Amino acid sequence: SSISVIALQPLERMLSVVRRRCGEIFKYTTDLEDRESQQDEIDALSDPDVDIDQVSEFMLLEKVVAKLAAIANISSNREVEIKEDMNENDLIMLNWMQGTQVRKDNGSTIVEVREAEPVKEAEEERDPSQIGFLAGAGTRANLPREVLDTIATDDFDPLEFQKEIRIAVAAYIVASSQGSSSWVRANVSDSKLLKFMTAVEGKYKENPFHNFSHGLDVLHSIAVYFSQVNSEGFISDVTQFWMLIA
Repeated sequence: SSISVIALQPLERMLSVVRRRCGEIFKYTTDLEDRESQQDEIDALSDPDVDIDQVSEFMLLEKVVAKLAAIANISSNREVEIKEDMNENDLIMLNWMQGTQVRKDNGSTIVEVREAEPVKEAEEERDPSQIGFLAGAGTRANLPREVLDTIATDDFDPLEFQKEIRIAVAAYIVASSQGSSSWVRANVSDSKLLKFMTAVEGKYKENPFHNFSHGLDVLHSIAVYFSQVNSEGFISDVTQFWMLIA
């Protein structure tokens, strides 16, 4: 019937996907138990009574959430070092749970996961002219007050700015983004960042639908979203910087 085609069959397909994904997560947590051999820490991950074909989808999802929470708790409370047998899914999951460092050793991949080290402030060792924008010098001082006022609002419109202002605003946003500003001030000079943005602007072709103003608008949106979700809580400052640059 039409009801079956429109509603029931899509729902059945969706539920089958839920069951399949839950099964994959259960398998991952079981592998994690075997790999770490620390049963006392991950008792919450053990659930031999789970029968994916018998329990409801809601119960499966509840168990999945509990398992993922336990995995995150274990990973955040101790160092994890997994070598050689990690696949791509393992790398992705660990990369999101903690900072990762991947290196090669004798032809095999070694992934060491540990807490990210804090960035040391190095402004006192740098030339005053090279200090980041938030210090009140350089690019920020050269931006009109009305431009600075609109950067943090929905009224931000790069199409209204002159070329030089757009370049300066792009550099300012990258340098002052909430989650990466400390790292940028310690490692990136204003002059080099401005030079880079000038070069980027020069590579854009005259296109009414894809130009430097469009790129600046995307950059601004990403910085705003980073701030709204407190991205520094789950993305490293260096990664945020490169995402803004990209």
